[in-house]
Amino acid sequence: MLNQFSLPETPGQTKQERLEQVADQVLENLPLPVKLLAGNSINSFRQALHFEDFDEQIDNGLEKLKEVIDYVQYGTYPGE
Repeated sequence: MLNQFSLPETPGQTKQERLEQVADQVLENLPLPVKLLAGNSINSFRQALHFEDFDEQIDNGLEKLKEVIDYVQYGTYPGE
């Protein structure tokens, strides 16, 4: 799946738009069995991206993702 993923040529104007671009691409490239299992959750996720004041939640999610990447890549925990 990741080998089919590429960043959009034209970035969205806001964090929210850029997250939507990335999320759409990830969701489109999910294997069919995963899409079927996810069902309505995919639609709920897409709707959640349209809430106002979503930037803080995006920032929090990105920080958590950075922690996970550091853990996997370097074996470090947050704050080390």
